Amino acid sequence: MITKKISNKTYNIPNTWWDVTLDKFIRLKRLEDNIDKIDFVDYAIQYISSITDIPSEVLEELPADELGELSRTIEGIVSTKINSNTENGFKLNGKYYIFDGKTDKMILGQFIDAEMFSDSADIWSNAHKITAVFWREMEGKPKWYEKKLSKVNFKKHKPEKYDSERCLENSRSFMMELPMPIIYQTVFFFKILSKQYQAFTQRSSKKKSLMTTEKK
Repeated sequence: MITKKISNKTYNIPNTWWDVTLDKFIRLKRLEDNIDKIDFVDYAIQYISSITDIPSEVLEELPADELGELSRTIEGIVSTKINSNTENGFKLNGKYYIFDGKTDKMILGQFIDAEMFSDSADIWSNAHKITAVFWREMEGKPKWYEKKLSKVNFKKHKPEKYDSERCLENSRSFMMELPMPIIYQTVFFFKILSKQYQAFTQRSSKKKSLMTTEKK
C-alpha cells in the first residue's frame, strides 16, 4: 500500500491485489460493466475513487497529471492476474483462520451453503460468504513459539467445526478486510469442486438409469 497526501489529508493507494478488498473489487467491476453509460471523465474519476476511497469531489480538483498518475497506478493492478497461490492460513482481527479444502472431510451442509451462495448472476457479490465456508477459525491457539504469523504451522492445526451462523458472521469482515488473492483462491477452488461434483452426479444418474433399463 502506498500513500498520497491531498489537501493535508493522507489517502491509501493500493499497489497490488493484496491491497484490494472484495468490496472495492465489486465497485470496480460494476463500474467496468457500465463503462458505456458513463462519460469518460466521470468514469476516470469513479474508477480511481472506487478502489482508493478518495472522494470524487477531491479527485475533481486534482491537476490532470496527478489524476493520470493515479489512474496508471490503478491500471497497473487491474491489468495483472490475481495470484491465487496463497498460504494455508492467515490472521485477521486477532483470529487465525485455516483453509478447509479436504473434500473427503467436507460435510454436506458445507457444500450446500457454498452452492447456495454461488447461485447468483454475479458470484462475486457472495464471494465473501463462499470464502467463509472454507476458511474457518483455528481450533485452540498457536503454540508459544508460533506467535509470529510467519512461524505458525497451519498444517498442524485444525479448523473449527463448520457452523453456518458462524460462517455468515465471519463473512462480514471478509468483505471489507480480506485481500482479493485469498477471496479469489477460494472462489477458484469452489468452482473446480462444483464442476467435479456435477460430473460425479451426472455419472451416478446415468449409471442408475442404465441399471433401471437392464432390470426392465
